[in-house]
Amino acid sequence: MLKGLGPVLAVLLFGSASWVIHRALEEYHYEEIVRTLKALPAPGLSIAAVLTLASYFIMTGYDLLALRYVGVRVTVLKTALVSFIGFTFSSASAFLQVVLYAIGSIRHGDFLQNK
Repeated sequence: MLKGLGPVLAVLLFGSASWVIHRALEEYHYEEIVRTLKALPAPGLSIAAVLTLASYFIMTGYDLLALRYVGVRVTVLKTALVSFIGFTFSSASAFLQVVLYAIGSIRHGDFLQNK
């Protein structure tokens, strides 16, 4: 029974993430996003992209060093994939915590004002 739990959990998590992204982006239109991206200065956007890629490479290198230190031999490709997924989830969960904290603070403030 537990063997089939992994894929089911993965589908549920993917579906939940898709729903959250859909809800977060439903107020924006594709044309608006493209227009906003085109309005950004190209050098700044390029620098941001290069630094983002560099951070992923650094995190992958950090994970490779950690695995080698504990004596685990894993391919660079597998380590890079797992590192990328972990870094992405870590960033997304931190963002979600900030959003939930802000929403909670707003609701708490509204509650106190309506008392």
